[in-house]
Amino acid sequence: MAGRLETAGHRVERGTPPGLDPEQLRELFGLIGGAEIGLGLPPWQRAFFLGVRHLLPPSERLVKAIARGLRFDMRAYSRALNARDEAIGRLEAFLSGFDALLCPVATTVAYSGRPMGRFARPPTLTVAGCRLPYMEATIGLTTPFSVSGHPVAALPIGVEDGLPVGVQVVGRRWQEDALLAVAAHIESAVGGFVAPPLSC
Repeated sequence: MAGRLETAGHRVERGTPPGLDPEQLRELFGLIGGAEIGLGLPPWQRAFFLGVRHLLPPSERLVKAIARGLRFDMRAYSRALNARDEAIGRLEAFLSGFDALLCPVATTVAYSGRPMGRFARPPTLTVAGCRLPYMEATIGLTTPFSVSGHPVAALPIGVEDGLPVGVQVVGRRWQEDALLAVAAHIESAVGGFVAPPLSC
């Protein structure tokens, strides 16, 4: 994709926002989200979820962070909000030198859909030879921007092994119009959506 963008006259640099830890942002997403979800739960439900959180496997980091947020510890919630504000400042500073940040939508290409029973555990997905919990593999790369409040446009950029692959185009806060303009340029440079072959 970078080559196609450069051919179309765009400058593409590989980099990571300095001082921004995606793992910390996923943790903050869980803590803040869990606290805010917990506000709407009856006390008995919050107590139930807090009681069973220790049964979650260590690999379910995002779900465990949400469960920790359910404790609704106001000091922890306040610390999480302060840490989020610091992360927002770092990402805004980074984006001030660029039109957008590009990153994958998920850690894996699309996976084949399959029905799940009412109480069935979500599937684990293989990423780079490692098995990841469903939540980590599917939304682990979107949660940093959900918690920071940065606008994101998700674009299809191709097909790999017969499955669609996408990119997140992340813009500065409160500048959705500029983000949409950048996304339109990227979409035209990479050729737009191409439907993958259908098989039954």
